[in-house]
Parts: sequence; structure tokens; C-alpha cells
Amino acid sequence: MGVVHVTREPAFFRAPMLSSKIHPQWDEGFCRSTEYQLDRCGRLDWDDLWLTTEEAEIVAYKKKSSCKGENGNDGIWLTLAQLAELKLKKGERMETLDIN
Repeated sequence: MGVVHVTREPAFFRAPMLSSKIHPQWDEGFCRSTEYQLDRCGRLDWDDLWLTTEEAEIVAYKKKSSCKGENGNDGIWLTLAQLAELKLKKGERMETLDIN
């Protein structure tokens, strides 16, 4: 009757800065699993995905804060709220944080 179709490659990825309201302790794990999936899909990276300006800034911050440990997964994942707070501390508007 019904047919189930399953892709071999992930069709979408969870944005790294979306904080869980019920399981925030797993947020970093979601990011790590997404990086694992990206790597297994032809060595992709966050830079290969369409991200908003703020999302891209969060990925850049994570990469900049990384000490390139095992699997390159070290670094700090910010939430959108943390990014906004960081920008306020630096006296910048939300859309203009210079990560580099």
C-alpha cells in the first residue's frame, strides 16, 4: 500500500545555534553529530551549507575558538542569544560581529 523512501544522504542538518528547550545538555552533541554527517557526505563543512549571517558568524566563532583537537571538534558553540550578548559587550550591532 504505502511506500517509505529513505535517503542515503542526510536531507537537512540541524543548525548549530538552535538551543533545545528541553534537553540543552545535548546541544553540543547535536553539533558534533552534524559535523560527523557532513564529513561522511563527501567531506562537507558548515561552509558548504546555506546559513544566515548570524549562523555563519557562530560557525566562524566556533572555528576560531577551536584548538583543533581530535576530529577538529573542539571549540565553543554559541547560541543566537549568546552571539547577541557577545556583540553587545563588544558594542557592535547584531549583524556586524567581526569574527576574524
